[in-house]
Amino acid sequence: MKRNTWQREAVRTALAETEGFVSAQSLHAALRDSDSPIGLATVYRALADLATEGAADALQQDGESIYRACTPGTHHHHLICRNCG
Repeated sequence: MKRNTWQREAVRTALAETEGFVSAQSLHAALRDSDSPIGLATVYRALADLATEGAADALQQDGESIYRACTPGTHHHHLICRNCG
């Protein structure tokens, strides 16, 4: 289990507030727009950790990982349109 830092919590919160899938770069831009000093590499690491823990779904789209908040232990499906995402 990773240490819960303010950066990880900021990424977790921003991801939960985002509808659908989002890239690390888009999430980083949203965090920066809200005056967060968080770095892009930190966002990538936090998203990868959240996906490993089951707190985020991750998939590849056009060679880039995109993420969606996921609540571990709850029933949900992973059906995604291959055309529109």
